[in-house]
Amino acid sequence: MVRHEYLRKALHITFGTAVIALYYLVPIAELTRILFILLILALTADFLIADFKLLIPVYKEFERPKEREGIHEGTFYLIGMILAFIFFPKPISITANMMMVYGDFTAWALRGKKEHLITFLVCTLAGIFATNNIIISTAMAAATVLVEKNFMKVSDNLAIPLFSGLAGYATVQVLTFL
Repeated sequence: MVRHEYLRKALHITFGTAVIALYYLVPIAELTRILFILLILALTADFLIADFKLLIPVYKEFERPKEREGIHEGTFYLIGMILAFIFFPKPISITANMMMVYGDFTAWALRGKKEHLITFLVCTLAGIFATNNIIISTAMAAATVLVEKNFMKVSDNLAIPLFSGLAGYATVQVLTFL
């Protein structure tokens, strides 16, 4: 495995864990503002790299060759986080982001070794921690695994928080009517 893939995943899990921790420590409006500023910086960097072929030292360590032509995965990561925080209630948004951070990492670390089953278990446990509800957690974990397994052309960093969040929100709505 190429060194930069390990660096990418280390950044993925470290940054995601820090944002999740901050979610419990600072008001959501403030955290969203901070993430939005980072998103603007990331989009600016993506533009400079793709359109002007600028080499940005920090990005060089983490980027894949295809990212030099458009939007980097880190930018999709920020968009997915922000949208989950904006559109879903706190327990659902934090769980959706935990599934993106820990589920995606688990699938990557275990590629080909029952990764989907173990990703499902990791996501379910993360969901139980955040929602205290196994039914919601299971629905969100199933959505995460479906995205991880089937989305090949769309960034899972964008799709996991949105689809797992939608699954969690829909499950909450169904449970309130039962």
